[in-house]
Amino acid sequence: MIILLVGITGAYTIVNLNALNRVIESVIKYDSRMIKLGDEALDDLYSLKAAEDKYRISRELDYYWQLKQTRIDFTQRIAEMEGIADTEVKIDLLADIKKHKELYDKLLDQRELILGDRTA
Repeated sequence: MIILLVGITGAYTIVNLNALNRVIESVIKYDSRMIKLGDEALDDLYSLKAAEDKYRISRELDYYWQLKQTRIDFTQRIAEMEGIADTEVKIDLLADIKKHKELYDKLLDQRELILGDRTA
């Protein structure tokens, strides 16, 4: 009787530990995706600033298109992060990032209007 009770308890424990392992694995995959997207977005910001500076100085079309593409890439990464954000804090942070990015885009567009469009 005791052996049967120990066997049932052991089986119950193993089943619950397997379920816990699946939950932990899914959380790790999710969090690692958020971290990867965050790192890629940070790299996009560095590239965006570098392309902006290079374009502002040289006015070469290659840097202009790099600037435009990097803005698109950054926006897509933020949108993807918004889609998988699971807490209110993350959602609020992403909303702030999006708001500041829109302000930055407006400033870039205004600067382009002041300097004149030399891309055509």
